[in-house]
Amino acid sequence: METRVVKTKCWLVVLLCGASVSQAGEPAREFLDQLVDTQLYDVALDYLEQLQDSPLAPVRMKEIIPYEQGRILIKLSGLQRDFDMRERQLNRAQQSLQQFIDTRKGNPKVAAAESELGTLLEQRGTLQVLRAERPGNAQEKQKLLASARERFGEARGVFEKIQGQLRQKLKNYPAVIPTGTPEHQLREETRLQYLQTLLVAAVIQEEMADTYDEKAPERSKLLSEASSEYDSIYKNYRRFVAGLYARLYQGRVQKKLGKFPDAISYLVEILENEDNSDAFRSLKNKALLEAMDCWLDPSEEKYAEAIRQATAWIDSSRQNEIYLEDWLQLRFALARAHGSYSEYLEKKDPADPQIRISRDEAKKQARVVARFSSALKDDAQRLEARYGGRKYDPNKKPDPKTFAEAADAAKQATEMMRTQQLVLQTVPDQIEVETDAKRKEELVKQVENANKTIGLAREDAIRFFNRALELAESGTPPEEVNQARYVLSYLHFEKEDYYEAAVLGEMVARRFPGSSAARHCANLAMWSYRQLYDLNTTEDRDFERGRVMGAARYLSDHWADSSEGQGAVSQLIEFSIRDGKVSQAREYLAKIPEDSQARGPAELKTGRAIWYQFLRENQQLSRWQREGVVPAGIDPAARKQELTGLRDQAQQVLSAGIQRMRGKGSVDGVLATAALSLAQVYSQTGQSVAALKLLEDEQIGPLTLVRAKHAAVATKGFAAETYKSALSSYIGSLGSATSSQDAIGKAKQVMEDLNATVGATADGQTQLMSHYATLAKDLKQQIELADSAAKRQQLTEGFETFLQQVSQGATELNVLHWVADTFTKMGEALEAGNARSKNASRYFTLAIGTYERILTDGGQKDFELTPAVRDSFALQLAKCYRRVRKFTACMGQLESILKERNSLVNVQLEAARTYQLWARFPRKESLYLRALTGGRPVRGKNTVWGFQRISKVTYRHPNLRDAFLESRYRMSECLYEWAVALGKQDKQELKKKRLTSANKALLATVESFALDETWRPQYDGLLRKIQRASGKPVVGLPKQRQKTRQAQARPRQPVQTASQ
Repeated sequence: METRVVKTKCWLVVLLCGASVSQAGEPAREFLDQLVDTQLYDVALDYLEQLQDSPLAPVRMKEIIPYEQGRILIKLSGLQRDFDMRERQLNRAQQSLQQFIDTRKGNPKVAAAESELGTLLEQRGTLQVLRAERPGNAQEKQKLLASARERFGEARGVFEKIQGQLRQKLKNYPAVIPTGTPEHQLREETRLQYLQTLLVAAVIQEEMADTYDEKAPERSKLLSEASSEYDSIYKNYRRFVAGLYARLYQGRVQKKLGKFPDAISYLVEILENEDNSDAFRSLKNKALLEAMDCWLDPSEEKYAEAIRQATAWIDSSRQNEIYLEDWLQLRFALARAHGSYSEYLEKKDPADPQIRISRDEAKKQARVVARFSSALKDDAQRLEARYGGRKYDPNKKPDPKTFAEAADAAKQATEMMRTQQLVLQTVPDQIEVETDAKRKEELVKQVENANKTIGLAREDAIRFFNRALELAESGTPPEEVNQARYVLSYLHFEKEDYYEAAVLGEMVARRFPGSSAARHCANLAMWSYRQLYDLNTTEDRDFERGRVMGAARYLSDHWADSSEGQGAVSQLIEFSIRDGKVSQAREYLAKIPEDSQARGPAELKTGRAIWYQFLRENQQLSRWQREGVVPAGIDPAARKQELTGLRDQAQQVLSAGIQRMRGKGSVDGVLATAALSLAQVYSQTGQSVAALKLLEDEQIGPLTLVRAKHAAVATKGFAAETYKSALSSYIGSLGSATSSQDAIGKAKQVMEDLNATVGATADGQTQLMSHYATLAKDLKQQIELADSAAKRQQLTEGFETFLQQVSQGATELNVLHWVADTFTKMGEALEAGNARSKNASRYFTLAIGTYERILTDGGQKDFELTPAVRDSFALQLAKCYRRVRKFTACMGQLESILKERNSLVNVQLEAARTYQLWARFPRKESLYLRALTGGRPVRGKNTVWGFQRISKVTYRHPNLRDAFLESRYRMSECLYEWAVALGKQDKQELKKKRLTSANKALLATVESFALDETWRPQYDGLLRKIQRASGKPVVGLPKQRQKTRQAQARPRQPVQTASQ
């Protein structure tokens, strides 16, 4: 159930349930009927559950519990605004009713259960209509309406079946039955049931007609058929109230058909009836409402008649009728009539004094409606605002002495504020089209006054609500006090006093969970804390984050089935993702029902988070395998299988979310971003054809939306990301059996689009280089994630074909750089882990050729290289030389950079790594010394530092912590590898000495510095190798090694990095 039952209500149910089951069955029946009559449906359902489990409950009552549950759930669903919850309640009702019908064949209530089942199907049809009318469902509207027609058809079929049964039953009665006899009473009851089924079936026919467009021939046909059915019912049963209702509905149908004179004649026939009983007054009220619509239609313009009839009827209202919803609807229709009449008169004679009289009357009637009708409040306030609203005098303020007086004063101030907010929503549009200068000036003054009034009224409302809470006594109804707190909390939220709003809202939610305001207060508290979190721009947001999570958990735990509760779960998902707890986010996602409106957006968020987790962990596994250092207890094969499952889950969740969201019809930024994410998943997992299908989708395709300049993709950077994904997918599709012949042409066009979108300025060119670098990584990832050698070959051949075509005759630096970078990444992908390939050297060689072309053509083509950019390309060229074992050429490039910029730490690391790798070759062991201590001296000073000096230079610089930890790691690794090489030469003493040094250096680092999750497994793996080579127990690092000294950053001369 949506809300928790108030404790006192629960206690009442327990007491009365105990009392009733200990007596006869009638008190139980009466108590249940009383609960239903007072609309305490949730209590009634709890009462039925207790009867079900009670051994003292009457047997006859127990037998019909499923029927009672079904009919009460149908009534409860009618009060539910949340469509998803309403659907679930109808599902429960249908299950209960069907269970009763199937298991109680001979029970007298079976016929009533079948009738309730028909009502339920009609409610399902109505729900589909409401879904279709909801904003954002344009694309799905016709499908939803078609579904509604099916439900209406099924419901009508049920009632037609019941009609046949009742008709036969009526025929079986004797023609003449003495009045007052039980048999005569049964026949009359049967006749009334039959009449009811006739009327309901006709109403369903009318509802079915309303699912068609206004000018559709099907609509006119069904309305005409409904009108004939109503006419038949009226003629045969005019002495019954139901027969007169048929006449009312016939008038309504004629109104829908645009036949206003006919409609008015039918409705006036009811209005002129002299019967003034309660039942008849309600009927007349409904008839007058329909007649008002006819008189106020622009084709009739019978405003004076509408005002005369409605004024007379309202003046005759009884004291108990004034604030009933039907009467307030009539009062609102009267307000509309006065407003329309004033506009009608203004067109004829702007100086007519009746104009002001009618507008004042329109505002007066609208004000009453706004105050007493929650359903019509917004419309009434909007109508009042249309005609200027009220003037607010801040000096005329009441001095309340009681809670009720203060609450009433606060409510009036709030209503004034709402009315003026509607002025701001409606009047600016009137100003735009107003041609009369004087009238336009009046409207401008209205806007200025509205802005001022809103602030004053809000402050007054806050003050009066606070006064009301001060005046509250022990006898003040708690529900009214909590409602006051809720509105006060909301006013603080509007005023952007988020902390005040949060504290007050959370207090009500936690201390009074049974209050009708509790759920709304909990929701308000959560969003207030969320506002505080978003507004906090510091790094310390733990307090706000904790409060958001706490409020969201409370809301989701107590009102899980509500839209607010599911929105809270969405917040829990988002913050779990922010904290890197993706598995927790998946658990929260499972709590949102499949048919919830919150499910789709939550799936999109969670799916993206799962995908990013897969990327991180897959890169980590690849690094472990590439470095040859897999942490103890990790099985690479099993880990790979887990990651495959994670990848598939990301695709599944994203795909489900997109299918769910695209069913809403409209496309927004969330859906477009999710579609792009799923396209990236497809592209990077070798499903390029599926990626392109999604990217080019006519409705939600990111590429389609970008080219159409759709508002949903106007976010900065979205177009560039889309073009990158499209380019990656077009290239990835090359070589596949289903690839398009013009894929290369499309890919080139996307490159042009990307260049035009990003590279128009100097800063844009820098961004463009970054985008191409990311694209190269994406293509590399496609190769790494390929599940077979054949797939890898297909991808690399397709990539190579396109890159060769693009590079031919290319003169743009960003294009040549991307080609070289992509060839490099292809080589890296093919030599990584278990995917090593002899073709890796081929792609490194192609990259070398492109980098050499960039460096040699620098001053002769369409681009000019700055020294820093030239050094960057020389570094990349050096790495490629090293990949193909051209160490001399590699060191030549690195030395040329370091001679000019010796303090580039990343280049120094590359030079030392090169010496280490070179030393691994036969008869090159002496180069380990250069890797450790440096080389290439100029005027007695080494150009290459070596790992030892790198560690000393980076020691006190927190921003170079990784460089420091790597240099220390490489020192121990060089000593270990040198020792192994000496052992092969049978130089055991030197081997032992190097191993001892390696062990000592590694442990000194571990004891002095904290190792993170990246470096600890590598240090542990290296120590195990050293221990094994030394003949010692292989135990690795201690599980809890405490650091004894922490490297701290102190003011020193900055050390340059490549970016500087």
